[in-house]
Amino acid sequence: MFAQAPTTAAEPGTDAGTVQPSTPTRVGGVQAMVKDTGFVVWSLILAGMLLLAAVIFYFFDRWRKRPIGESARDVSLSLNSFKELYEYGEITEAEYERIKVKWAAKSKEKTGSPVAPVPPPESPVPPPPTDPPAE
Repeated sequence: MFAQAPTTAAEPGTDAGTVQPSTPTRVGGVQAMVKDTGFVVWSLILAGMLLLAAVIFYFFDRWRKRPIGESARDVSLSLNSFKELYEYGEITEAEYERIKVKWAAKSKEKTGSPVAPVPPPESPVPPPPTDPPAE
């Protein structure tokens, strides 16, 4: 008949003031992530973007490190270095002429325009003195 009054103090044997943990409604851990299709899709998109970035960096690096072709200026610089070798007597005139012909042919092949031949340098070493004939 009478309504029961709410209890203000905890009765012995009951946990009136504690919160009971709720049981999870979904399976936890990695299995739940794998079963979630949204997670799998976004993971594949991220992996694809990383792979695409790696390919872009690879080709950019190859482009940056590409060998630069020889220009007419490079040929003339190389011929000048061989000219100096000839002037110092490290190579003979025949070797210098053979190198000059090869460089001219290579330059003509690459650029399509002839390179003016470099005249052979004059020998910096004077010829040995000749003794006057004895009479």
